[in-house]
Amino acid sequence: MINTIFKNKIANAHKLLQFGFKKQGETFVYQTKLFNAQFLLTIIISLPDKIESQLLDLELNEPYTLFLNENATGNFVGQIREEYKAILQAVCDNCFERDVFKNLQTRAVIDYIENVHHDKLEFLWEKFDNNAICRRADNRKWYCLFVKIAGNKIGLQTKDLVEILIIRTNRNTDEIINLKNIFPAYHMNKKNWISILLDNSMPNQEIFALIEESHKLAKK
Repeated sequence: MINTIFKNKIANAHKLLQFGFKKQGETFVYQTKLFNAQFLLTIIISLPDKIESQLLDLELNEPYTLFLNENATGNFVGQIREEYKAILQAVCDNCFERDVFKNLQTRAVIDYIENVHHDKLEFLWEKFDNNAICRRADNRKWYCLFVKIAGNKIGLQTKDLVEILIIRTNRNTDEIINLKNIFPAYHMNKKNWISILLDNSMPNQEIFALIEESHKLAKK
């Protein structure tokens, strides 16, 4: 349950404190009561993304775990499970940030876009949580798409996940595609869009220049 809710997320220390967590050494601890104060839920977070929890039956003074068994049924266990999930989801929504793209070059490109254009990643598709776009602030048209996919989806000889940037260009795509770090656009018009492999094989400045071109094209 925890792994599902907090998938691809990292905690923000400032937001944890705002939510009500208390810093105890290297961890952040939050406690609240459930089910008419019959249970005490303790959530312990170690940065950046380790989450532990314990539900204590206050009457018996011992841990209660039956609700973690998805096969356990009944109104009692079902209500506890729903309250538990709701609190975890609230912690996730208020204290955690997405951490999908981990390559150093991908992070550098994201930082560049935020610093120059003040545009942040937007994850628009729940079923495709490895996809994020950046949009112009003035007309809300998007000019780049970050995707994490299997390498063979763009023509690489691997099924390992890679991180790519898909952007628009007015250059002749046949001339700039080299099948090393620039590929035909993934799921986009291949005449006007290209995929760039973010693996440090292409200098950042060249990628930044292509981003600026795509950003200008999105103004039209």
